[in-house]
Amino acid sequence: MKFFAPALVLAYLSAIANAASLPVQDSASNSISSCGSSSDLLTIDSIQYSPNPPVPGQALSVSFKGSLSDQIPDGTEAVITVKLGALTLINQTVDFCSKVAPQLGQTCPVPKGQVSFSKQVTLPAGLRRLRHPCRGHCPG
Repeated sequence: MKFFAPALVLAYLSAIANAASLPVQDSASNSISSCGSSSDLLTIDSIQYSPNPPVPGQALSVSFKGSLSDQIPDGTEAVITVKLGALTLINQTVDFCSKVAPQLGQTCPVPKGQVSFSKQVTLPAGLRRLRHPCRGHCPG
């Protein structure tokens, strides 16, 4: 369960984008670039994290800026999936407004417009240095 909080923060970045995958890392910097489409609810302007690469057992700072084309209403659910290769580590449906938004200093309904947050989480010491793709979406 210690892995859930960092995964939840990372999955938030794509959880409100309708079936969009979490953006992929630009190997030349500590930013992440969007792989969503222009029709997504969330448009990602920037995601920064430090340190790069993340270090198991240490703090990871994440800063996010983007914009919502519509509000996120009460009752919104997010499906969060984290995989390690073919192994699914997390596959949960969570109430976005009660589980995700408070961790980011938000309350529902989250109004449309610019959104930003900074969050620091401690990564589990046992986390192996492998890619952990996160995917999140809000069911239709």
